[in-house]
Amino acid sequence: KEYRRQRQMCIRDRPWGMLIPLLVLAVMSVVLGAFPGPLTELFTQLAAALDTMASSVGENTVILSVMNGISSEEIIGERFGMERMLHAVALGMDAMHFGSGLLYTKAGKLCLGVLDPTPREKLDAVTELLDRTSVGYTVEEDILHRIWSKFMINVGINQTCMVYNTTYSGAMEPG
Repeated sequence: KEYRRQRQMCIRDRPWGMLIPLLVLAVMSVVLGAFPGPLTELFTQLAAALDTMASSVGENTVILSVMNGISSEEIIGERFGMERMLHAVALGMDAMHFGSGLLYTKAGKLCLGVLDPTPREKLDAVTELLDRTSVGYTVEEDILHRIWSKFMINVGINQTCMVYNTTYSGAMEPG
């Protein structure tokens, strides 16, 4: 137990130590996104995910939520501090769920940005980390505009799919 505690402290104090809670949140976000329930259940699941990652959040941790919500960053920020939050939205992917599987032809990208009180150097640290991976991203000067734009597109396409009894791919077909 003592070794585990020392190792956690050591990981959190390193520049790449922020990757661990980021990945925990990303995995939880994917799970929540894959199996959405009623809105109250979603917030209960988010609270449980935050409880799970709480012991991994250290002094230098930066949190990047990939939930594509318009309020998830504020909920997470209330728990761990808004100064830790990077705002993000995922765009350009064509992922579709089939049962428990996921298919895609376009990986998409993350759009990242900061709001006060998050320091710009936290964004720079995350982009430096992402530069060493195959995760595509762009830095947005107005991240809230990008988040709300995605929301409006999703609301529009979801309604269209419902009215025409089709899927996203069906909505993209000519005619």
